[in-house]
Amino acid sequence: IFRAILICLILKRKELYSIKYEITIALIGIIISIALYKFYLSKESELFITYSELRTELWLAILLIVYKFICLILDNHVNQSSVLPDSQIKKYIIHRFEYFYSKYLRKIDSKIDETNNYIYLTMFAIMIYEDFNRNELARKLETIKLGITHHATVSVLQISSDKTISEDKAIDYFITCAVSKRDIYIEKGKEDYNNYLKENPDERMPEDLKSNFIPDYNLSNTNFASDFSYDYNTDSSYPDAICFIYEIIYQYIVSENSGNMRKIFHAANE
Repeated sequence: IFRAILICLILKRKELYSIKYEITIALIGIIISIALYKFYLSKESELFITYSELRTELWLAILLIVYKFICLILDNHVNQSSVLPDSQIKKYIIHRFEYFYSKYLRKIDSKIDETNNYIYLTMFAIMIYEDFNRNELARKLETIKLGITHHATVSVLQISSDKTISEDKAIDYFITCAVSKRDIYIEKGKEDYNNYLKENPDERMPEDLKSNFIPDYNLSNTNFASDFSYDYNTDSSYPDAICFIYEIIYQYIVSENSGNMRKIFHAANE
């Protein structure tokens, strides 16, 4: 019950709540509890225990250790895909996207165009990932930390700052930073391409090699999400996670169930 309240109400992740997984954990706990009661708690306590009782209690201790070990395996080593079907994960991502989209639509809808739609989609992917790892309560604690240490990561976008900033300003900062990074990536690609041509003047098909140097950024691919998230967070698994979320959001936007999102993100021709 506690885990259900924690996951569904406090963390707001009801789409990720696996009844099968929770029942498995509960049954293991019930079996251990029954064993404890039958072999230990139901007996009258004595000042000294016999050898057989000591042996029983040692076995109970072993059972508790095994139970804890099983829980650790299930929590840390079982792949999420084996606990939750892909449909549940996708449902959670789409639900969180719709939430953030509705929350910030008024601020961003008029700013999205064909030259930056993939940047905004990357922003939503990062929002969903960071919100999952640091929920609203954790972010409020970060604000308290900011007042003490004068430095923390703030807003749902987890921007490093020495002062409190609003979510609207955090979005503005993020988009400005992302646009700047995009221009840097493209210019770097052009520079590398020109240097390659100088070093290989006899190259027969130089135009065909442009895509190997100059990145192709658009809504239908995860190129920008991958490049930008690599700089945004040093964790080696971060780009893969952001690209995974990005792809699910994109497929939802171009579907018939997204309403006017397809138009707002200029995905009519996708």
